[in-house]
Amino acid sequence: MEIERRHAPVPGELLDYLRANPTPPQGAEGGVHVHVHHHYAPAAPIPADHIVHQGPQQSMAHKILPYLWTALLACVVLTICAAVLATVLVVVVAVLAALALLGLVIAYVINSQTGAIAARGKAAMDAAKAEALGRKRR
Repeated sequence: MEIERRHAPVPGELLDYLRANPTPPQGAEGGVHVHVHHHYAPAAPIPADHIVHQGPQQSMAHKILPYLWTALLACVVLTICAAVLATVLVVVVAVLAALALLGLVIAYVINSQTGAIAARGKAAMDAAKAEALGRKRR
């Protein structure tokens, strides 16, 4: 009787026991069928937050789907940011145009006041010259 040894040697006491107590033939072949059980240390426990995948492998579409949702969310966020930026830029351009127009109005007022002051000054100068000439003639 040959005992199959696959993983670990079988102790001699077990061999003696099996030779002394053969089991009745099983199956069509006859003979003794012996199973050697190996006891290993238990595996380390799986942490509670560890992801355990069970079932068949995911298809490529299922693997890529979370990335597509992330890309869609990023596109929505970037579109909203672009819209806000465009609105702010329109307001900034309008404010700058209003400031430029205000500067032009102020420049026109200053220019017209300067002309008026110059005209008054010239009139005063002419009056002073006329008065000076009038005094000389007397």
